[in-house]
Amino acid sequence: MNKPFSPEKKADVQTHILSAAKTLFLAEGIAPVKMTDIAIEAHLGVATVYRYFRVKKAIVIAVATSLWSEKEREFAEISKQNDAEHLSGIASLTILLNHFYDLLTQEKALILFVRNFDSFCLSENVKPSELTAYDAIFSCIESLFLHCGEKGIRDGTIRSDRDFALTYSAFSRAIIGLAEKLSNDKAIVPSDQEKDPRMMIRSLIDVLLAYFAQ
Repeated sequence: MNKPFSPEKKADVQTHILSAAKTLFLAEGIAPVKMTDIAIEAHLGVATVYRYFRVKKAIVIAVATSLWSEKEREFAEISKQNDAEHLSGIASLTILLNHFYDLLTQEKALILFVRNFDSFCLSENVKPSELTAYDAIFSCIESLFLHCGEKGIRDGTIRSDRDFALTYSAFSRAIIGLAEKLSNDKAIVPSDQEKDPRMMIRSLIDVLLAYFAQ
């Protein structure tokens, strides 16, 4: 009789499955990938994949959460370094926003995944309660930006008469939405091809910084 896997071994297998799924989702999109494809990529039997993830939706959400967790750690490390160097609030905000710009303009596969994930959630009627962990990652990223605002208000480099939290929330959704819209090589309308999407994203960031700078 086979001995049951230890918790550590189960975690390793689960991580391995998610890694295989992430590779496929980033390369091919979400919709075309089947559970059998993930099993083949992971060099596992499909029954093993189903043992850890009963439905494809669970894998998709777990991969999305994992991807943004990686990005949250990047933002957190930058924020930690900013504090260690005693940078002002506006300087810290600028550095975080520049990293945001790099993410949105250089990691096309990730942005395509985000767009596909949004479509997947709508088509599969994913409930908000199923995205609690996913949403928590964005709350963590948001807190890092809010920290810049609070620091800037204290040190006088960010205006205190602006609603920083509300504006950041609106801005982050707008800029990710723009990046999603412009992430495809095929334009939806001709005007999408007329301007460099990187410059459009850069201009949004510049407007935000000018809006908050004291």
